[in-house]
Amino acid sequence: MFCGGAVIIIGMIIISTAMKFAQLVVGRFVLGLGIAIMTVAAPAYSIEIAPPHWRGRCTGFYNCGWFGGSIPAAIVTFATNYIDNHYSWRIPLILQAFACVIVMIGVFFIPESPRYLMANGRDEEAFAFLVKYHGNGDPNSRLVRLEIEEMREGIRQDGIDKVWWDYRPLFLTHNGRWRMAQVLMISIFGQFSGNGLGYFNTTIFNNLGVDSIPAQLGYNILNQGLSAFGALTAVSLTDRMPRRKVLVIGTFMCALALATNAGLSEKMAQLDAKGLFSASYGKGALASYFLFNIIYSFTYTPLQGVIPTEALETTMRAKGLALSGFIVNAVGFINQFAGPIGLKNIKHRYIFVFVGWDVIEAIAWYLFGYVSLASFSSFLFLQGTLLTGLQCRVSGSYSRAARVGLQSA
Repeated sequence: MFCGGAVIIIGMIIISTAMKFAQLVVGRFVLGLGIAIMTVAAPAYSIEIAPPHWRGRCTGFYNCGWFGGSIPAAIVTFATNYIDNHYSWRIPLILQAFACVIVMIGVFFIPESPRYLMANGRDEEAFAFLVKYHGNGDPNSRLVRLEIEEMREGIRQDGIDKVWWDYRPLFLTHNGRWRMAQVLMISIFGQFSGNGLGYFNTTIFNNLGVDSIPAQLGYNILNQGLSAFGALTAVSLTDRMPRRKVLVIGTFMCALALATNAGLSEKMAQLDAKGLFSASYGKGALASYFLFNIIYSFTYTPLQGVIPTEALETTMRAKGLALSGFIVNAVGFINQFAGPIGLKNIKHRYIFVFVGWDVIEAIAWYLFGYVSLASFSSFLFLQGTLLTGLQCRVSGSYSRAARVGLQSA
């Protein structure tokens, strides 16, 4: 986590001092690298230090830390909009380092996880940690004894735990492939269910008739607050709610909310073409967009942290989370650089792409657990191929998408 924070600060320095567009792009990539490093270490640490009965809530709450940054960022950008010089955009970039400084200082005051300690032969320290934090100071706690034996047995059975480069168990065994299928689903679906549209809130608000910059920034703050409410509500229920049922129903409701937004936006466009304007359609479309973000945050925000850590075995958790982080960033890359082209070419109709894809996701979550891994993998491959073809038709060539996307950044 310290190394990730250091890389983020380096990226912040590069991007906040940018005088050329190329420097801005380089800084953005360095920032992304730092975030990827930190998002591998943090959830693994969270689940390894949490007592079994708190693991769901702790890991779910970790992923809600997104709103701990997005809400202040929305407020800061609202305020700096009134600065009439380059610091109106430099200040928000500089403040990205604030949380990293807290993390980099804080890591020196938190203990290593008991899993890490045992894997490195420091059994006494691991036992002391569990007694203090899981056993309420009782060295004879049955919970502590059980956890010690589970960790010891897991490390003993899989000596590959310390081989950092070997990912074979995730793909060469039926058990590993089944677990990785869950990680792949939550990593891809969690980033490609329409939430990527949030990168382009300005364009979406313009399409809905909200063209004042202060109004757009104000609505952005409201959107982040409502999304945080949905996510934190889900966190409080994480240890009790059925994962698969929430994902099936929640994803389908996301499709309905986006379909409502796209349908009302289409009606607005038809009226605009006739020289007419109806504020009621715009308000309805805006409300359905906010509703989508609440549903998405309830469905995916906590579970994006919970499912990979629960699905993966402790011996391969860090490596699986690293792959998940890579996938998340790859899908985010598509969102950021293909999205602007889609919105430019077909405007609000781009949302219909996610309506259809969310329906496919809901079906996939429903089928998961009822079909064999081979047939399910084929299903995912087929749907991924169809979606890629559709995105290419909408977004044009990859190079064009990247170029226009960077210009919009």
